[in-house]
Amino acid sequence: MNKFFRHSVYLILVIAAVLLQCNKYEFPKSPYPLIETLAVSNISETGATLVCNLEQLGAKPIVNHGFVWGAKKNVSLSNYRGIINLGSLSALGEFQKEIKSDLLKDSVYFVKAFISTDTYTMLGNEVSFESSGSAAPIISSFFPKEGTWGDTVTVRGKYFSSNPKRMLVKFGTFNSKVITSSDSIVKCIVPDNIGDESVKISVTVSGKTTQSINSYALIRPSISGFFPTTGTFNDVVTITGSGFSSVKEWNVVKFNQNLAEVIEANSTSLRVKVPALVKERENTISVTVRLKTEQAIAKFIILTPIISSISVSSALIGETIAIEGNNFNPITTENTVLFGDLKAEIKNATKTNLLVEIPNGIYRDRVLKIKVKVTDQEATATNFFTLKNSWIQKQALPADGMVGFLSNNKILLGLGLTFNTVNSEFLEYNSVNNSWSPAFVFPGSGRFLPFSFLIGDYFYVGSGFDGSTTFSDFWRYSLISKSWEEIAELPEEFSSRNGKYLSFTLNGRGYIIFGDDPSNFWEYAPSTGSWTKKSDIQWGAAGAVPLSSFILGNTLYLYFFDNSSSNLFYSYNQATDTWTSKTEINLDGTYNSASFSIGGFGYLVLGNGTVHKYDPALDSWKMLEETIVFTTGGSFVVNNKGYVWSPGFFWEFDPNYER
Repeated sequence: MNKFFRHSVYLILVIAAVLLQCNKYEFPKSPYPLIETLAVSNISETGATLVCNLEQLGAKPIVNHGFVWGAKKNVSLSNYRGIINLGSLSALGEFQKEIKSDLLKDSVYFVKAFISTDTYTMLGNEVSFESSGSAAPIISSFFPKEGTWGDTVTVRGKYFSSNPKRMLVKFGTFNSKVITSSDSIVKCIVPDNIGDESVKISVTVSGKTTQSINSYALIRPSISGFFPTTGTFNDVVTITGSGFSSVKEWNVVKFNQNLAEVIEANSTSLRVKVPALVKERENTISVTVRLKTEQAIAKFIILTPIISSISVSSALIGETIAIEGNNFNPITTENTVLFGDLKAEIKNATKTNLLVEIPNGIYRDRVLKIKVKVTDQEATATNFFTLKNSWIQKQALPADGMVGFLSNNKILLGLGLTFNTVNSEFLEYNSVNNSWSPAFVFPGSGRFLPFSFLIGDYFYVGSGFDGSTTFSDFWRYSLISKSWEEIAELPEEFSSRNGKYLSFTLNGRGYIIFGDDPSNFWEYAPSTGSWTKKSDIQWGAAGAVPLSSFILGNTLYLYFFDNSSSNLFYSYNQATDTWTSKTEINLDGTYNSASFSIGGFGYLVLGNGTVHKYDPALDSWKMLEETIVFTTGGSFVVNNKGYVWSPGFFWEFDPNYER
């Protein structure tokens, strides 16, 4: 060992000796106090004692001391389960505090003592202990003794928790929101769903519960009257009485079951808006405060809606019109506007105006009354409203492949297919109530796509198909006796047609053209009951199919589908038994059609829904603006109106509104 090293070791030993003897000399002390958290004592089923030793006072006075403790290690003044503040401290030695609340049995807790001056806080070391439980909380009093939901109540006692999240306070069976808490005081909110007039308050801490001796009382309101006694939506009504809350949100006012907005409130008066969701004319006003409800004796009456004018007297389906009046509901869905039987879509609503779209659907008539329904009351417009559409939809039949006839201007349809089942029944259309009802039953086998025509007082039906059998029978129905009679079977040439024919009546005789063999054109004479083959039609394209016919004067017009952009059109002269080619329709080939004639013009409805008008004087076609939903079906004319049926649809055409 060299000389320098020996001198260094000697110097260190001397300094150490001096330091060991420093208490014999004037040596500067630490400016900070020294504390030691000691082992927890007196652990029992009702609590434990926290202990600390103050070993040295600091340079500054101690303004607060105490303990923090929690269920996790490294507790601090910002992360604890409980805190105990014991105030100022000036003497050395041990201090302690018994805790008797918020301790769960068999749980481990961690404790630190702390000391605070006016400028800093010091934490001691951390100790742990296993709890055996804590004392049950005790309620000594609460204030106020009565009130309403939402009020703040202060509960006093001991053995509470200083952590509000560890406190469970109930009013009866309903949980209260705890605002603040300490070992002896808890402030909480009266729950808003208490239904009883009085309830006990209970406090639960660490699984142990206590209940107040006295009950908390809820105050009941009283209604002496209200004005005005009639009005409409969003009008302001003043309710007078007592026991109301000056906090407007704590008054629950209803018109029947509909919540009203409270505008102003004091203990004797409430100003509220009539709810826009009111649905009845007569309404009981009720006020609920502190979940105690009082009802007014008199009823508040919603004023009847009034229609003063309509922006137009006629319009098209889908157009928007304005209805002026009063006492409408400003919420669109709370008004009902009817065009006949159809409910319109309301675009906008105010107390005095409704903006509505004319609905699309099934109409009983095109000339109708408009109604406005609000609550359980309605107003009807004084003047009639007219639908300007040339086509309006009527009550439909579900069947396909039907035949029919007119009797006393009544439409009768029958046979055909309904949901792939052949029918034998005929139905009659009632134009007054827009409905179909059973008329009679066909005595033969059920079938679809037979041919038919009406001659005088007899309706004739023949052939048809039921899915497997092509019929050759021939029947007639008497419109006078309302009875069926089977007559002679059809000629051999009619067999195996499977419903592929077009039939019509011209000047008291029935005619049939076979769709799959245009050379077969037959005439039926009811006076002799005989069939006669007539002149063939000389068309151009192979595979052309006759689809529709209409009669203008004494001339028959026949439309052919030929799978080309030009569809054939012929006229038939009954006197000369000759066919004449007319102007082609020049349309894309569209299979299936229906046709009729009104006012000296022919109308053709194609399977794509387009409607075409034929002028015989000019031998020309014009496509009309309006279209309909049409696939396949038939047509009639009743009282100068055309009727077209298709599976799922039944349409009425009025040429006076043609576009």
